[in-house]
Amino acid sequence: MNLSIANQIINDNYDTCNNSFLDFLHEQDIFNEIKFWELYNAIRFIGELNKTEPNLDRILTWRIVKSYEWFLLKLNFHFDANDGVEIDNLPENFSQFSIRLREVVGAYIRGSSISDESEYFYNMDLENPLSLKLNN
Repeated sequence: MNLSIANQIINDNYDTCNNSFLDFLHEQDIFNEIKFWELYNAIRFIGELNKTEPNLDRILTWRIVKSYEWFLLKLNFHFDANDGVEIDNLPENFSQFSIRLREVVGAYIRGSSISDESEYFYNMDLENPLSLKLNN
């Protein structure tokens, strides 16, 4: 992954376009695990690059937070009997996906990033099939 690709993934999710995770989730009512991991890894990658920066890019941060917010809202809509939204392919362990996204967004905002070691331990609970090494 590089910065350009990571930014594109985050922008596409924010705009719910180009077959992004949120395009599938919000527009098509489909939970696409591979696209979820693309978003997760993009946030993790940018978080690692920016962990020493004293100030966050407000636009990028807003796009990450808004994407996370849409993910949570869409889950709420799915479980609201009065809403009518039904997400196809929602994993039974969807709460583990929520935890992972919460962790990566929180790490990005705190400036602590998710280390390769932490990623290894997170993968014991929920395997990231697109796991990337940030430090060689």
